[in-house]
Amino acid sequence: MNKGNFSGYAQAMYTQVFYQNGDGNYEAAQGLANERLGLPKEDLDAVTKWAVKKKLNDGFVHEGQ
Repeated sequence: MNKGNFSGYAQAMYTQVFYQNGDGNYEAAQGLANERLGLPKEDLDAVTKWAVKKKLNDGFVHEGQ
């Protein structure tokens, strides 16, 4: 990550949602503030498909690259 490659970090953050004990499911435990902040609730599957497509097509541009 010091060299600007954050792909491992993103994968680690994403996989926490699927912990068997539920520790990674913040929404279920604490709820979301999307409505209060005026943000839409995103669909995990749709965002995942977008991210995979983005990575396969042109990759992600990181600061400093």
